[in-house]
Amino acid sequence: GLPGFLLGVFLQLVEYKISKQEGFNLSELNLLQHMDRVSCPVMFIASENDSRIQASHSVGLYEKCNSQKLLVFVDEDHNDPRPIKTMEEACNFLRRYSDKPKSRIFSKNSSLPKTPLQKHSIPAE
Repeated sequence: GLPGFLLGVFLQLVEYKISKQEGFNLSELNLLQHMDRVSCPVMFIASENDSRIQASHSVGLYEKCNSQKLLVFVDEDHNDPRPIKTMEEACNFLRRYSDKPKSRIFSKNSSLPKTPLQKHSIPAE
């Protein structure tokens, strides 16, 4: 992944651009206040082991969301790689709610790419 300092610089740049272009600060955004207005499908991923966002926050957003939604619990921390099963659920969710025909998203013979998933293998003990 990205080194922490690069991620921090990138996030500061994103926040600056949003505040300049949209006129609000991301840290002041209250998603719970607006979640009932979301109309696109939303997949929430939560973890009791998340050191940045409490699982209860994701659950609250999920409960307030009125669109098609899916809540998935994982064991990993916030920026840890996700298990293959979670990535498959995300693909299925996108496939289910995409505006495009399923055949245009994934061909019949395609599967999840092998290379990116190798980093998700279980380490030897």
